[in-house]
Formats: sequence, structure tokens, C-alpha cells
Amino acid sequence: MNEEPNFKQIFLETHLTKECKQKLWDGEIDIYNLKELKFCTKRAEKVYGDYLSAMENVYGPNFSEYPDDPAVWARVIGEGRTRRVYGIGSSDLNYLVTGTSSSAGSAPSQAEYQRSQEEVSLLPFGITKC
Repeated sequence: MNEEPNFKQIFLETHLTKECKQKLWDGEIDIYNLKELKFCTKRAEKVYGDYLSAMENVYGPNFSEYPDDPAVWARVIGEGRTRRVYGIGSSDLNYLVTGTSSSAGSAPSQAEYQRSQEEVSLLPFGITKC
């Protein structure tokens, strides 16, 4: 793959069961069919379901034709108890997604932002704790 991973790919790679990931990457199941996906935790399943619902609300019933939307991810992830995102820690999520600081936190320096982006790009997609 010559493209950078998106939030959806990273989330699925870190939260699906090993068997489900294999079926997904083999093309046996669809990333937009929540009933086919098997997550390691109910919380992960809820977050992904919320993301799919939010994408449908923003883009309509054909939302799968649109690219991964980091602003929708930020909204869905930001509604939970934590603002930590795997690979980027507790940095200001709004800044990492949009480049502008949120009122809830201070924006990281450009060096911190670059370092966080490098960490995300280095994530090993074959490793999971499930």
C-alpha cells in the first residue's frame, strides 16, 4: 500500500479480533457492515458504530463513497470520557485533525504535531493485543 493509513483503518486494525481482521483484509467482509465485524470490546464496537452513524448523518445513505472524515472521527471520539487516541496520546485532537486549537486544550507545538504524525505513520498494522 502506498497510501497513508486513515483513522478508520488504524481503528479497525487495533480493535478487531485477529480472525475478523484476516477476513476483512481478505475481502470476505465489508468495513461498513457492523454486523459482520467482530471487535475485541463492546466499547470499540459502539465507537465504530457511532462513527458509521455520524458519517451517514453527514453524507447520507451513500456515505461509503466518501473518504474517511477526520472531523467526524474527532466529534465521535471526543464524545467519550477520554480524548486519548492510539498513537497520538492526549494531544489536542482538534489540532491534530484540523490544525486549529480547541478551546478545551492547548495546541501542541509544530514539533509535537510532526512527531505525533510520524508515530501514527509508523504504526505496525499486523500487531494487536486481542
